[in-house]
Amino acid sequence: MTIHAFQRSLEQKLTELGAESPRFDAAQLLRWLSGQEQAWLIAHAADPCPEDWQSRSEDALARLRGGEPLQYLLGEWEFYGLTLAVGPGVLIPRADTETVVDACLERLTPSSGPVIWDLCSGSGAIALALASCRPDARILAAEFSDEALSYLRRNIAALAPGQVEAVQTDVLTRLPDGVCDLIVSNPPYITGADMQTLSPQVRHEPELALYGGEDGLRFYRQLTRSCYDHLRPGGWLIFEIGYDQGESVPELLRQRGFAEVFCQTDLAGVPRCAGGRRPL
Repeated sequence: MTIHAFQRSLEQKLTELGAESPRFDAAQLLRWLSGQEQAWLIAHAADPCPEDWQSRSEDALARLRGGEPLQYLLGEWEFYGLTLAVGPGVLIPRADTETVVDACLERLTPSSGPVIWDLCSGSGAIALALASCRPDARILAAEFSDEALSYLRRNIAALAPGQVEAVQTDVLTRLPDGVCDLIVSNPPYITGADMQTLSPQVRHEPELALYGGEDGLRFYRQLTRSCYDHLRPGGWLIFEIGYDQGESVPELLRQRGFAEVFCQTDLAGVPRCAGGRRPL
C-alpha cells in the first residue's frame, strides 16, 4: 500500500465514523502517525506506507470509535493560522469562532496599544489570534478551570510570551481589576436540553466549558451587567453565541445600555457573535 492509498483508506474509515471533514482529518491523522509535514507526505505519496503507521492507525481509530475527539488524540489543533495545544479538560477551538476574532479586529480602535480581556479563555484561541494580528495590544486571558489554565499558559508561552497574561478567576463572581478597550468571551452557552443531545466527541469536552444554564444565557446575563463598568467609553463587549441566541443576547446588551448592538453570522450564515459598545 502506498502512502497515498493509506491516506485514502484513513479518509474512508473516518467517513464511516461520521467525521464532518474526513479528508482534512485524514491528512491531520497521517501527519501525526508519520511525524512528517504535509509537504513531505505529498512528495512521497507514491512510496510504500511503513507497516508501523498502519498498525498504529488501528489503535488511533479505536480511540476515535470510542468517542475521543481527534484533536485530543493529536494533542493540538489549528486556529486562525496558529497551532494550539489541546487535550482533555479544555474546549477544542473551532473554525466558527474565527468569526468572533474577525468581529473584534473590525471594531478595535486603530490607535496603538489597545487593552483586551478574553474571558473564559480556555486554550487561549481568541486571545492568541488577536495577539498575532495586533502585536501592539496588551491582552489578559481569564480562565477558571485548572486543566484549561495549564493549556492556556502553555500556548501563551509558545505564541505570545510577554504580550498575553493568564489569570485564574471565576468571571461570574470576580472580574479582573481595571478598565479596557475590548472584552471578548466565548462563554458556556449550551442549554440543558441541548446538553442531552451532544455527540460522543463533544461529551468528552469539559461540561464546565459547555453548559450555560438551563436556557444557555447564564453567563451572558452576568457579563453584560458586570463588564459594562470595566469598559472605557467607546469600548466593545463581544460574545460568541449559540445558533439560536441571535435575538436574546443582543436584547440583553440593549437592556444594559450598550449601543451599536449587532449580531454577526459565520460563513455558514449561522448567528455566531453578538456585541455592543459602551456609549462615548
